[in-house]
Amino acid sequence: MLKGGTIDRLKAVAPLAAVLLLALVLRLVGITSQSFWVDEGWTSWAISLGWREMLDLLAHDNHPPLYFVLLKLWAGAFGSGDLALRSFSVMCSLAAVASTFALGSLWNRTVGLAGGVLAAVSPPLVRYAQEARMYSLVTLLVAAAGYFLARMLEEKAGGNRRWWPWTLCMAGALYTHHLAWAAFGAQMLAALALSGRRESRRVAVLGGAAVLVLYLPCLPLTVRQVTVGRSMTWRQQVGVQDLAKDVWLFLNLGGGWGKALLTWGAALLTAAGLALGARSGKKRWGLIVLIACLPVLAVWSVQQMQPIYTDRYLLYVAPFHCLLMALGAWELAKLLDPGMPCRGRAGLAPWNSETHSTGMAPGLALAVLVALVIVPTSGALAEYYEGLGPLKSDFRAVAAHVEEAARPGDALALVQTAPPFLHYYEGDLPWEAFPGIGVEDYVSSEEEVARKLSRIARPGSVVWWIGHTWDISDPQNLVEAQLREHGVYWDELWWHDSPRQEPIRMAAYVMSDVDFGRTPRTALGANFGGQVELTSYDLQRDRAGIYVGLWWRALSRPERHYNAFVHLIDGEGEIVAQGDHLPVNPFYPIGRWEPRDVWRDEHRLALPEGVEEGDLGLRVGLSWGEEGEHQLPIVGESVPGRGWMGQTYLILPLESECQSSQAGCGGES
Repeated sequence: MLKGGTIDRLKAVAPLAAVLLLALVLRLVGITSQSFWVDEGWTSWAISLGWREMLDLLAHDNHPPLYFVLLKLWAGAFGSGDLALRSFSVMCSLAAVASTFALGSLWNRTVGLAGGVLAAVSPPLVRYAQEARMYSLVTLLVAAAGYFLARMLEEKAGGNRRWWPWTLCMAGALYTHHLAWAAFGAQMLAALALSGRRESRRVAVLGGAAVLVLYLPCLPLTVRQVTVGRSMTWRQQVGVQDLAKDVWLFLNLGGGWGKALLTWGAALLTAAGLALGARSGKKRWGLIVLIACLPVLAVWSVQQMQPIYTDRYLLYVAPFHCLLMALGAWELAKLLDPGMPCRGRAGLAPWNSETHSTGMAPGLALAVLVALVIVPTSGALAEYYEGLGPLKSDFRAVAAHVEEAARPGDALALVQTAPPFLHYYEGDLPWEAFPGIGVEDYVSSEEEVARKLSRIARPGSVVWWIGHTWDISDPQNLVEAQLREHGVYWDELWWHDSPRQEPIRMAAYVMSDVDFGRTPRTALGANFGGQVELTSYDLQRDRAGIYVGLWWRALSRPERHYNAFVHLIDGEGEIVAQGDHLPVNPFYPIGRWEPRDVWRDEHRLALPEGVEEGDLGLRVGLSWGEEGEHQLPIVGESVPGRGWMGQTYLILPLESECQSSQAGCGGES
């Protein structure tokens, strides 16, 4: 028979156990239904290496090493399959839920339970608990640090022992993700602003200094990762309004696919938490507000100078946002409970509800949460489980297809797809990664592409090009240009089950020869506005269309983001087909090019049926304006006799000089 003390302890533990069970179930549902995507594949690749190789590879990554070190140890015990690697994130996420529960319980057991439930069902926390990446770990460490900081702020003299676990958690967060510096700054500011005693502020400074000392061994790696010149980025500048909206949808519904109308209840509770939460304890309220808001403001500030924003980088804000909503629900319930005292000192011990309620407020608070937040959240989770939210690219299916369709002697050209593809591929075909895994940001050297392809391709065999539709890894399409030049396009397949899924494309080329090298091109030397020179162009064909490669060189920093237009025109000058876009790709528009940058810009033209090529030509230039109504004039030419001076476009033959003869082939590359 259980004694009274044991029953009381079970009653105290039961709510947390129920919340963690709910969180566990939600994080295990469909955890292996989607394959690893590119970043998860990179994680799998990194931890499969030896320790020295892994640390060397991480030096070229843009994330600190702690997550990979812990996951490698985890994989040594539990294996490296999808479930094994993702389950580490599940455990981190469960601990983050428990930290949210514990921090909310510093108010009272209702706020603790409400915050824990909200964290348990939070779509972003569920989503990234099912991913083999570091986001759940950094969320746990920041949430745990917030709890220890809150305990220190509440305790009297002698409570400074809370600083050592805070120091360890905060240093661990910095070793996990670079943007945890925003959380560190927010918590340090909270510690200094909310500490009521000089002694506490002194210890706060010492604790912050201890974090920095612990981080010193990682500082050279950080400097290397954030200062290495990356001439191309895959992120774009995000305006203040768009960033705020995106962060809000992410924290409440897990991403921009959510319906903004469903967040009105969350907005009401968040506003109530911000406006009324101080009534239940100014220090704890101030701590939550600062940790929830300052990192977002910090990312916004940096975003104005350098595009770094990605919603998942702010996942560690989610537990504190859950607590703001829980606190808002509690304060609204107190207003609705006629028996609730208007003010009162909040108890510090977890689950000390007697001083806070006559009985109605806890039930009202939970009812408000269910009606305003949990029901809409459940809909967002259901969409996620049903595949109506973001879908990971299906590398599992692609690898299985290659194992079935490929033949001995074939080869694989993996363009930004090597880590996730090789995570599933069990065949033995030779392969090359473009760019090199963890070494290059993007494919930049035509000569290096030629060397890599010559190592794996054989005449008469098939080279399977496997890549994303994103043009950030091979923005100049140098790999496929080599395959077109020395092979015959055979066929292609696409894996794309939803508009919310990044497609994977597989194109097969039968090699005619393997004399890979510099792609033939025709020298032009057209100087557009003294800003950009079109040095040369190349032409290729296959069953899918005509490919025009324009080789641009920046003469100075271009004045704006010009659009490159390539028109296939008939003898009357009418457009038969066109391929207009920002040169290279939208993530590195022409207005960001530096002097002497040289890029190949490829335009695909689909030739309409029944149109003869004999009378066709190409009209090429740079334009701007909503309808391309402004065109940049040609002010000079480095190849004499072209006669383009003063024009705003070039007229080029559909057959380049390099295809009819070797005369005139050149241009810088």
